[in-house]
Amino acid sequence: MAWVRSGLVAPLLCASALLAGCGSSGDVADFKAAHTPQWSDLEDGSKFARMSFQEGRNDLAIRCWPGQRGQFTCLRVGKFNDLGSYSVSVDLEDALPDLEIGVAIQRDGYSCAYVLGYTEAISRGGDTLVSTQPGAAIWRASYVENYMRDNQVAGQRYYRCLDIARAVVAGSLETVGTSSITRAMLE
Repeated sequence: MAWVRSGLVAPLLCASALLAGCGSSGDVADFKAAHTPQWSDLEDGSKFARMSFQEGRNDLAIRCWPGQRGQFTCLRVGKFNDLGSYSVSVDLEDALPDLEIGVAIQRDGYSCAYVLGYTEAISRGGDTLVSTQPGAAIWRASYVENYMRDNQVAGQRYYRCLDIARAVVAGSLETVGTSSITRAMLE
């Protein structure tokens, strides 16, 4: 699962405004202001933001590292407070995200989560192709890479997803903005 990014914002913003009965430009401006990350600069050159959605029921920590051609590699860790669960995803962004909606969507490639235990998944086209159950054996990087190659799955490759999830579950979403999480963990 990943969080809706700025590229999908316009249609979702309009739909959200209509569903909420918002009609004025002030309502949309208030919505945008509440969903704009307030970035902090970190020592390693990355940027970090924390956000809360749906009156605190869902929280998001996002950390982005600058890359080539002005792109950013962004780690998103979402916490779904009602369930006590977490999702971890990585996305390559063309620019530093300027709007987060706080809605989880399925992304192609490898991801992990914590829902009554740690799980891993490989998805394509919005569907999970294979996943582990809580407490199951941890996948090796070679398994993920071979499965994705053999099944023509594009998207996020293997990274130290479970290490990130464990660090955040043992700490908090604020852990995403510390030296416990490094750029090297995403490779």
